[in-house]
Amino acid sequence: AAKDEELAAAVAAKDEELAAKDEELAAAVAAKDELAAAVAAKDEELEELRSQLERLEGVPPQRVTRDPE
Repeated sequence: AAKDEELAAAVAAKDEELAAKDEELAAAVAAKDELAAAVAAKDEELEELRSQLERLEGVPPQRVTRDPE
C-alpha cells in the first residue's frame, strides 16, 4: 500500500511537471506565431515600399523650394 501511494505521488508529480512544460511550450508557440505574423507584416510593408521605389525610380528628382524666413 505504501508503494502504491509512493507511485501515485510520483505519477502526480510527473503529471504536474508535464503540465508545466505543456504551458511553456504553448507560450513559446504563441510567441513564435506572433513573431511570424510580425515578420509577415514587415515583409508586406517592404514589398509595398519596393513597389513605390520602382514607380519613383523613373521620375526625375524634384527641387524643393523653401520659403525664405
